[in-house]
Amino acid sequence: MAIKVIKKSENTKLSHNITEARVLKTAAGCPYLCRAYGSFQTQGHVLHAMEYISGGTLWRVIKNSVRLEMDLVRFYAAELVCGLQFLHSNGIIHRDLKPSNVLVTNEGHIKIADFGLAAEGIFGNKKVRGTKGTPAFMAPEVLKKKKYNTGIDWWSLGITICKMACGTLPFKEDKSECHSSILHAEPCIPEWFSAELQDLLQRLLKKNPKERLGLNGNIREHPFFNTIDWVQLESQTVPPPSQPVALSSVDFGKTYEEQPSFLESLKHNITSGDVSLQDLSCVESISQCQAVSGPSDTDGILRPHHPPNTTITSRPHNQPRLVLLPSPRSLNFWCLVITIVIIILAYRRYQRLPSS
Repeated sequence: MAIKVIKKSENTKLSHNITEARVLKTAAGCPYLCRAYGSFQTQGHVLHAMEYISGGTLWRVIKNSVRLEMDLVRFYAAELVCGLQFLHSNGIIHRDLKPSNVLVTNEGHIKIADFGLAAEGIFGNKKVRGTKGTPAFMAPEVLKKKKYNTGIDWWSLGITICKMACGTLPFKEDKSECHSSILHAEPCIPEWFSAELQDLLQRLLKKNPKERLGLNGNIREHPFFNTIDWVQLESQTVPPPSQPVALSSVDFGKTYEEQPSFLESLKHNITSGDVSLQDLSCVESISQCQAVSGPSDTDGILRPHHPPNTTITSRPHNQPRLVLLPSPRSLNFWCLVITIVIIILAYRRYQRLPSS
């Protein structure tokens, strides 16, 4: 298990953390998405208890190899297709797909991660607006600040496949030229690519999203994927062409000279009872909330509908009210208990480290 700790600050958007918690919960239904066992918050931190993936990021794999063998490119691309199609079928747009947001397991499979910028509830013809993501992987419609749908993820997939296959991006990477290149230039696709790969990238990198593969046509039927057995791939029974070198284990005794500050604050909060851990995965989406105005609540804050027997804690005036701690019979409750135990054990371990 790995624990992702996000320190709250003025630049931290609670909505992003809540979105990530909900998407991580949904991700449990697909083997190509990174899943979490629980997502919680205190007044100062957000914690995601996640599965540990030892192969590092796809970006690291590419960097170590410069470019990947074509069988591996095809394999990773096909698994990315499965992951994206699962998200899209659940009304979710990732909005920041790139090699550094894709993890590789020690068996050699990929898992899409980092859902903090995801958009939810995008079904049918519904579109959303917002400049989210990494500039070099943004679709033209995002840069133009137009409304968009799942087509932006297929554009990002095209950029990612090109990066895997040749080690470079199909548009200029310099910040001053990146936007103009994406909006006006044709993608630079190496001539030594196979005809199937060239055609796949050309169709994924259509500037008009209506013409883009993924929205227009079934990407699984493209000739580049002719050797892929999609049924076996979805059940994760296709052996990977290669396995990454696992990340070396970390000797925390040599890494940390003093305990991280968040452990001290969490220990104080948990032992003193000043702050309750809040289960973010229980928070309803904005579409399921209603604005409430009353004598003591005139700020129009969106408040979720609460299921029966749900415990609610007090909140600072400027924070949304959240649904907390489900019944002890639920899975989320035991995820919470396990997470607290892990944090306390980690704190005690740091306390025992010899001082330098």
